[in-house]
Amino acid sequence: MAELSPEELEDLLPGYVLEILDPDELALVEAALAGRPEYRARVLELQQAVTWLPYAAPEAPPLAPEVKPRTLARIRSERQRSLRRPAAPAPSAPTRSERLRRAFAVGWAPALAAACLVLALGLGVRLARVQRDLTAAQTALIAQQSQQAAEVARLTSALAQRDSDLARLTTQLAQAQAEAGQIQQQISLLTRANALVTLAPQPGAPASASARVYITDDQRALVVAQGLPTPRPGRVYELWGIGTAGPIPMGTYSVTPGNPTTWVVDPAISARDFSAFGVTEEPDGGSPTPTPPILLLGQRAS
Repeated sequence: MAELSPEELEDLLPGYVLEILDPDELALVEAALAGRPEYRARVLELQQAVTWLPYAAPEAPPLAPEVKPRTLARIRSERQRSLRRPAAPAPSAPTRSERLRRAFAVGWAPALAAACLVLALGLGVRLARVQRDLTAAQTALIAQQSQQAAEVARLTSALAQRDSDLARLTTQLAQAQAEAGQIQQQISLLTRANALVTLAPQPGAPASASARVYITDDQRALVVAQGLPTPRPGRVYELWGIGTAGPIPMGTYSVTPGNPTTWVVDPAISARDFSAFGVTEEPDGGSPTPTPPILLLGQRAS
């Protein structure tokens, strides 16, 4: 005996519940159910659906009070009329086609209608399962999209942080390159210097304060100062070149306690015209003329 596939078994279950299968189909279904216990729950669902079919019809409204006496009167009238009517000839035997039509109307039509209802219920159950699976898939998809969105946000934040770090490192590199360029320039001036002017502390300056002005053949100047305290708020130290035209400002600088301060004088200012150099404390931005007292002072060798 051939076995039923799951699809064939599912199609025959409604007929099995309605008891309208032929013997061969019935035998196939029972054999399949014996080997597939998981379909017993499906049979139970269909049996329960058939049990509840009579209760699925809408409840009829109550009859009006005059319907009952009117109906009884009509029955009595029809009865009296039939008694007065001559006896009708005996009906002839129904033909084969009539017997088949009556059998279909009495037996098969209701069964087929019930089968259609059961099939509709089965389709409804399948649709509910499909809808449930679809809802679960949508929920999983939404969760996956949420995870992907969180991952995109994390990667975007990491990328922004990387860009910020890159910008910071680029700035630090530019600063380091600028400092390296300044150091290289200072080393070049020191190696080319052929004159040195030492600035000694004057009254009012710390005894450890000093400064050196290195001068090259082309009259470029490099200043190295140390020992001066941090200027007061809003004040800076200013270097002066002193010559026949009087004191000429040569630039301002700040100091770091404990460390020498080195800077290159503006190339536009030539040291050739100065016989002495001095340092004063001035307002931030410098002054056009020195403000006493002079803190450091040194004479250029003739």
